[in-house]
Amino acid sequence: MASNPKGEMDLEALGEAVAGLKGRSVILVLTCGMTMKGAHDDIAGALRKLLAADYGPDRRYVHVDGALNAMVVPFLNGAPDAIRPTFELEIDSISTSGHKMVGTPMPCGALVARRVHVARIARRIAYLKSNDITLMGSRNGHAVLSIWARFFGHGYGGFAHDALTCSMQAQSLTKRLQASGRPVLCNPHSLTVVFDEPSAEIVTRYQLASNKGLAHAIVMPNVTDDLLDGFATDYLNWSKWASV
Repeated sequence: MASNPKGEMDLEALGEAVAGLKGRSVILVLTCGMTMKGAHDDIAGALRKLLAADYGPDRRYVHVDGALNAMVVPFLNGAPDAIRPTFELEIDSISTSGHKMVGTPMPCGALVARRVHVARIARRIAYLKSNDITLMGSRNGHAVLSIWARFFGHGYGGFAHDALTCSMQAQSLTKRLQASGRPVLCNPHSLTVVFDEPSAEIVTRYQLASNKGLAHAIVMPNVTDDLLDGFATDYLNWSKWASV
């Protein structure tokens, strides 16, 4: 699916694509925080495009991938309702990572789906005396306990503080890097700052993800002001040297 320069799904392209499906059912995956640019798809706008093509809830499945930002956007005041991953919109499921903003010590993820869809995959397991509703029969109890401990230990206030602090730091870093005169992108309500790929030394030192001449930094709760200051200084110095 085509996207705009910010990395958001092109809704006009989506409308044209579903209009040409000739009645076939639709599975649509939207993103709350694109991997490279941190962009948020317009969930409400995408649903309107589906309805305009006569794709109501009975003819579609809409999933929102919010690996990182599904635990950011809901805690930021002023974030548009259109990009908030919520079941108040007629989506079918949401996923997020446990080891990113949630902060579990091991890689894991959480998938929340409407009960009607959960019931479709439930299988009665005799020796468990309960239904297995996992996709592959996996039951990592440690991950579940870790997520539960973070949710109830850190609390709404803790996650709201993390989201606001990281968002402000990302905006501050964006403004500093813009002093280089090079293009810098930080989408609204995103923790991802995108810029021209610097030298290999800087990429390695700060463990930057890079692709096709662009690199990004994601401001997480463990990122300190000193670290951001050091990176900004190194990037601006590199930019001056690279421009000579």
